[in-house]
Amino acid sequence: MQNIEEEAIDTYKKNLIYFEKSQKNIYDKLSDFESAVELGHYKINYDLLIKDDYFDVLEMSSSNYLYGSDSNEYANKASRSIDFKKNTNVFECFKKIDIKHEDLKKYEQVDIIKNNLSGFAPILDYIYTNQIQNSDLKTINKFIFFGVGLGRHIISIDKIIHAQTYFIIEDDLELFKLSLFTTPYYEIAKNAKLIFSVFDSKQEFYYPATEFLDTDFMHNHYIKYFHMLSHSEEKLEQFHIKTTSLSHNLFYYNAILEQYLRPITYLKDGYNFLNLLKNYKDCALENLPVLIIAPGPSLKKNIEWLRLNHDRFILVAFSASLSILEDEGISPDIVTHLDGLKESQVHFEKLKSYDFLKNSSFVISARTQVEIIKKLKKENIFLFENGTSYKDDFANLSAPCVGATSYLLFLSFGVKNLYLLGLDLALDSITGATHANGHTYAQDLNIKNSNVDEDTLVFKDTVLRASGNFQKTVYTTPNFLLSINSIDASSIGFKKDYQNVYNLNDGAAFKNTISQRASNINMSIFNKIDKKVLKEQLLKNFTSNSSNKVTKNELIKINKRLDEALKTKRTILEQENLTFFIYEDYLNSLLSLMQELTSNKSGFSHDLALVYQEYFRLITTFIFDFFNSLELEDKCAHANTINKLLCTQLLRIVDTYIQKLDKQ
Repeated sequence: MQNIEEEAIDTYKKNLIYFEKSQKNIYDKLSDFESAVELGHYKINYDLLIKDDYFDVLEMSSSNYLYGSDSNEYANKASRSIDFKKNTNVFECFKKIDIKHEDLKKYEQVDIIKNNLSGFAPILDYIYTNQIQNSDLKTINKFIFFGVGLGRHIISIDKIIHAQTYFIIEDDLELFKLSLFTTPYYEIAKNAKLIFSVFDSKQEFYYPATEFLDTDFMHNHYIKYFHMLSHSEEKLEQFHIKTTSLSHNLFYYNAILEQYLRPITYLKDGYNFLNLLKNYKDCALENLPVLIIAPGPSLKKNIEWLRLNHDRFILVAFSASLSILEDEGISPDIVTHLDGLKESQVHFEKLKSYDFLKNSSFVISARTQVEIIKKLKKENIFLFENGTSYKDDFANLSAPCVGATSYLLFLSFGVKNLYLLGLDLALDSITGATHANGHTYAQDLNIKNSNVDEDTLVFKDTVLRASGNFQKTVYTTPNFLLSINSIDASSIGFKKDYQNVYNLNDGAAFKNTISQRASNINMSIFNKIDKKVLKEQLLKNFTSNSSNKVTKNELIKINKRLDEALKTKRTILEQENLTFFIYEDYLNSLLSLMQELTSNKSGFSHDLALVYQEYFRLITTFIFDFFNSLELEDKCAHANTINKLLCTQLLRIVDTYIQKLDKQ
């Protein structure tokens, strides 16, 4: 019989074999750590101690013990703290949707594109009506450990919950290495999927957190966790932010459906589509300084400087900043717009006169609302695809907001000197304002409340810290943080060495850019630009790199999309006709249906597959949580009813898609 020391060594060896085979990135970190110690680049900070029949860790620099008592007893206490309630130590990863039973008929009659609740209401109403109030979870399918220590509590908690997926987070690599002696991860991995985040930076943490949320996402409704008090709360906060930024909670399936179909109208009507793969060398965009103007707080702070110097730049204005510029009598040379939602129309409706934009070119998303497009001169509009790919070899952009998209767009144009003004992506340090005065959706947030203390976050209202451009720290929001990360990714992976980007804002810092106060720029070396000549040059450049006709091959591809949609409809009809005698069979059947409808086997089902993906990510957590109740009776009858309700909505989605494609 092995003693405790022999058992620890055996556990360590088996863990190493497991990590080398199944968790290679963690294994490589452990190997690098060993090399650093051997070369004297890292001094060991911990000592693993065996006391009677339990382990402890001594921090040699402070002579403090990690546990200071029986680590086995700590593990038992940790396991006793775990319950199956929905209101303790849990992340709510769903959007609370209020459905009134008396409104069901109204939702049934509303076009699914016009109201996102139209496709959810019957299912959610049925679940709300029949669910057991204040019921506990029947099973805990996904679980998170914030902090490993020696990991003994992981073993004890796993024995109680037997989760299918664990997310195991530890910031201290040396401490995690010691847990390999005491925790048989290889044993737990035989019955569960293990996802690790060990010694990860904020940026690196994004990837395992995404993998965890993507794995069996239908079980994301309530995600239970255990936080080891000795472990930093930073990753807990980061994961919290991640749950609030889940795409299906921000952009509903029907908005995606409408926006993915909208480019077809513009193709049919002969609008110019901009080829982003074309060469923009030797044109005005490459040779002249370009100033991107966003509606952040720094715009108003530097408005006098802009008023004096606007004729020395190619001005690129976000649609959200147009009313501010109009008030100052500053006409942009280029307007960018991304948002395909009807709320974005307000940016144009606020303008006093469209004469203000008579010399502007519009480089805007092909998802843009028709109501906006109709207000602009057709010959001045140049559409780019973002997400869709109707045009052959034209490329498309993908970024979370107009700021990140415009930044990527003008880098792709080869701009040599790019200046950013009003792109703060942070709150005003004094007022807490999110945008300059005049922006439609400006808010004043409380910058004193910068900590995340609750399990439920409000995505647009939560205040966080980020690195500042002119100061060490600024306050931002989860929404802005997505854009900061996107801009950083473009700066690192897309910006060329010959391109200079100057960040003129009091807001967030961006990687690989130059901090520059607008007032410190030597404007005497900037020549005034003849804006009439510039307009002609820009129109010529954009037109020569655009297409306003649909090719034969592009029409063929649209028809192939239609064929794939018809196959999808047949699959849903087959599902609708099924009868289930065991509710688990229905849930397994639903998983198979989800896999079928969200797969992009041919490439021509991509758009519809993405719509279904976002639809399923929202609705299935409600369905699986409904059945994950010990007290619920007649589960088989519920399964058959929900199957019919769900298939009805799935058919409405595909029928809308087919009708639009079939008109072309």
